[in-house]
Amino acid sequence: MKKNFRIFTVLIAVMTLLFFVIQCGGSKEKATEKQGDPQKQAADQKVHQKKLKTTLSKRLLSVELTAEQKAKCETLYKEVFTPEILAQRSAAVKEMKGLKKDSEEFIKLKKDIGEKMKPFNVKFNEKLKEILTPEQQEKYFTKTEK
Repeated sequence: MKKNFRIFTVLIAVMTLLFFVIQCGGSKEKATEKQGDPQKQAADQKVHQKKLKTTLSKRLLSVELTAEQKAKCETLYKEVFTPEILAQRSAAVKEMKGLKKDSEEFIKLKKDIGEKMKPFNVKFNEKLKEILTPEQQEKYFTKTEK
């Protein structure tokens, strides 16, 4: 009788242990990350927004573009700044990253990039005036003046 009782007790203990392992360890979520946690959802949303990259500058986006204006601006950007032009600029920027900001080479490269991009920036800004409202133009273009 005692032997049967011990076997029965061990079986109950093993089944209880398995039950707890399955209940606690079988869940995919971590203890710090609950599915209904609003902070985690907000953080996930921010990460998702970062993944949705736009080609437009922060300054242009700060003008509060409508969805239609944003689409037109992105199309215009892709027309003016072709992949070849952007590749040239990114190559020059990579060279700049290795240099100190106060060095002569850094300043020279920065001026070169500015000179190479100037005609494209002028073209982009001229066509941008057709897309933006006068209030948006005032906000965008007054910030560019030094």
